[in-house]
Amino acid sequence: MNRYLVTGATGVVGAAVVGELLRRDDVEIHVLLRATDTAHAAQRVGQLTAFLRLPEHLAMRVRPLVGDMASPRFGLDASAYATAAEATTHIVHAAGVVRMNLPLPEARRFAVEGAKNVLALARAANRNGTLKKVEFVSTVGVGGRRAEPLPETRSLRQQLRNVILPPGAYAVGRSIEDLALGKLRLQVTAIRREGILGRSPVPTTRLREGDTLVLFGAPEDLELGESFLLAG
Repeated sequence: MNRYLVTGATGVVGAAVVGELLRRDDVEIHVLLRATDTAHAAQRVGQLTAFLRLPEHLAMRVRPLVGDMASPRFGLDASAYATAAEATTHIVHAAGVVRMNLPLPEARRFAVEGAKNVLALARAANRNGTLKKVEFVSTVGVGGRRAEPLPETRSLRQQLRNVILPPGAYAVGRSIEDLALGKLRLQVTAIRREGILGRSPVPTTRLREGDTLVLFGAPEDLELGESFLLAG
């Protein structure tokens, strides 16, 4: 039996991960969540399984692990932490801060300390010989309007690049659709303008001097795309 620890399971992405994992017969899932007591934890798991419309035999394979993402050892006592390290074969870290206006120290505490705690548990499970894989889920903001699945075997060389439009750049004053970057096998995933990040910009968006375009593509395509945006 593969035993998954999933963080962020009550979020949109984490819930989808739980639903997909339960398609497999050899999976048991422990979801890390905050709760006031055991009854509250059971209630939150029940809400998750109801949202996923899981039949009872699948819902029984989802179990709560009450803890705090940003606390050392997830706030678990020594016994519970040791049990998690001995039983966990896979970790999926899908927890994330969705409030973009948090003070930096608070946002950093959750993001950085949470990641450190995930890695600490992974190391403990690895020492026990049980760990098989750790997966981190990044922000969906870099995906733009992509709707189709993106398998691990595809676009392994693709990456992001920021391109700042200086005065006189060819792209200034033109819309995204006018530039037809798709012909260069590039996608504009976001535009940063005056400190504000706009994800999945619409094709009619006209570019301005000082805009930062976040492009997604292969390295050689990004080189050509940057030159095109700057000089035409």
